[in-house]
Amino acid sequence: MEREARVVESRGFGMPSGAGVLRRVRSPKGRRASLVRCAPFLAAVFSALSAAAAAPQERAEARVDASRIGVEDQLVLTVSIPEARGAAPELPPLDGFEVLGSQRVSKTSIVNGRLTRAREWVYRLRPLATGDLVIPEIPVPGYLPTPEIRVSVESGSLRPARRPRTPFASPFGSLFDPFDPQPAPDPVVGIAEDDLFVRTEVEDSEVLVGEQALVLYRLWSRVPIAIAAPVESAQPEGFWIEEVTLPDVPWAERGLSRQQIQRRRALPGPRRERRTWNGIAYDTWPLLMRAVFPTGAGERELPGPHFEIAVEGPRASFFGPRQVVVARKAPPVTIRAAPLPQAGRPSGFAGSVGDYQLRAAVLQGGAPLGERAAAAGEPIVLRLELEGAGNLRAAGTPALPDSPSFQRAFRFFDPDTSIETGLVDEGAAVSFGGRRIWEFPMVPESGGVRNIGPLTLDVFNPRTGAYESLASDPLSVRVEGAAGAGRSASSGFGPSAFERLDDDIRYLKPMGPAVPAPGPWRPGGFFLLSLTLPLLWNLGVFAALRRRDYRTAHEAAFRRKGAARAVRKKLSRVRGEGSEAAAAVGEALSEYAAARLGGSSRGLTPEGAAARWEHAGAAPETARRFRNLLSRTEGARFAAGLGGDGGSGTLGRPAAEALELVLVLEEQLSSRGGPG
Repeated sequence: MEREARVVESRGFGMPSGAGVLRRVRSPKGRRASLVRCAPFLAAVFSALSAAAAAPQERAEARVDASRIGVEDQLVLTVSIPEARGAAPELPPLDGFEVLGSQRVSKTSIVNGRLTRAREWVYRLRPLATGDLVIPEIPVPGYLPTPEIRVSVESGSLRPARRPRTPFASPFGSLFDPFDPQPAPDPVVGIAEDDLFVRTEVEDSEVLVGEQALVLYRLWSRVPIAIAAPVESAQPEGFWIEEVTLPDVPWAERGLSRQQIQRRRALPGPRRERRTWNGIAYDTWPLLMRAVFPTGAGERELPGPHFEIAVEGPRASFFGPRQVVVARKAPPVTIRAAPLPQAGRPSGFAGSVGDYQLRAAVLQGGAPLGERAAAAGEPIVLRLELEGAGNLRAAGTPALPDSPSFQRAFRFFDPDTSIETGLVDEGAAVSFGGRRIWEFPMVPESGGVRNIGPLTLDVFNPRTGAYESLASDPLSVRVEGAAGAGRSASSGFGPSAFERLDDDIRYLKPMGPAVPAPGPWRPGGFFLLSLTLPLLWNLGVFAALRRRDYRTAHEAAFRRKGAARAVRKKLSRVRGEGSEAAAAVGEALSEYAAARLGGSSRGLTPEGAAARWEHAGAAPETARRFRNLLSRTEGARFAAGLGGDGGSGTLGRPAAEALELVLVLEEQLSSRGGPG
């Protein structure tokens, strides 16, 4: 049976017009003949691919914005590849430089009708010493490494007041430098600073450590506004910042239904207003609100973010006005944070600051248990809810009762956590808060009435200016049955009774010669071992269960004893000196301090950790070293990735410094009788 095969005629690769042409065939024999005829074509294809593979790779380009700088200046290193292919550069260790941040940039250009694309990685570097420093070759997958770059570093500063800008693709496609602390000049003719600007509003700039300060950035305009957006997401050092969704921004209502817009406008928050400044009327919009929580005492400047605003420019055609983009920067604000008082500080206080309420309930199947009885061995859920104004993400977990009777009555498992945050309406004012929920699965071990005593959480209430121990209402759970009840003891496989019919034996045939009576039976070693195995197994299971119960009851002590071993294991896995490595070191140090000193690593600040290390017995200088290292490495969470481990296979400087610091802390705490 003939089968028709359709193929596309193909010519090219420098072959004659009739060579290597695949034609329509109608039989297997014809197909074999066509494969013979297309052999030159396939050979040409493989030759071209081999030549392309053997061709030399393109070299990635690296450049700096200056070859001669001062030790107080910063250097911008740019790595670019000619096309949008390949992976990120593998930045090696830069001896003599500290990487402060990075940014990836995509560029598209049209030259003589030809479209070209490129990608750039921009690194901001700070020199650590004077002299002739070398930026080594930078490997870029898919390209040859970049050449070495030599930079001369002198004392002082050689930079002018303003640095040249670096291309950055903003939401509107304009040029903006994320590393330049000064706003770019207004490129739009006819829009002056007085026509369009951003102001910073803060109700109270003097707060306590961990207390919230609401900062609002408001746009003032005398020109029509299409849309506005911040173009950076940096987390300034010394602050914990939560961004708040604003309900009354007109460009955020596009595409919503009328009911959705009404619900949005009913939320608490700042509104659009008509205001007057220096005798001139402006339309004002709330651009951005931040809930700012200082993580340490002292006076710090909170820099204002950069914004890009799309406004209606001059009319370009009969289709309507053309939108142009204007860059504006909000002025900074100074936040003064006073330390929390030492008088009355509870021993279990972990840094939670806020006006909270703590509630508890027992659920089964998602509904409150109420007066119903729970079956022993069946899971139920202990639900804790912390609600109020404050930094809920930094609030510690409420402590479960540690009485032996409570620990024996229930088996607990790790909780599921959820959080809802936003503005809370408090009449004439608003605050940042919400609620955080923990759901602890637990299993009753035996029947009876089981009491769940009040769960507690130590907080500092800035409204009353005093420490409080929040306590939930005590709960009572009625448990029926015993653990494992319902499993039948006899299911047809247990022992059964046998009836003995007779004791004598009747022989049907005469017996042979008398067999001598056997001697007394003596058990062998294997038999004795088989008898002791069940006993040993039961003893091992009993010991494991007792150890588990003891470890659960003394979890804090076990965490404290194993803290040093755990942090050394984590730090030994960190390689390189990039932002990812520094962030891993910061996370390991936070978990180590929380385990060694007690409490949660979530709300642990560098200043608070230093104070607790010194209180536990560490030297003040060592506590300050820990604070500085933790602050420096935690800041790496907000820098862009540097591409792997920097090409280094050895421990980086942050990990090595952290390992040495952990050894010093352990030695000082053990010698001075610290926790452990």
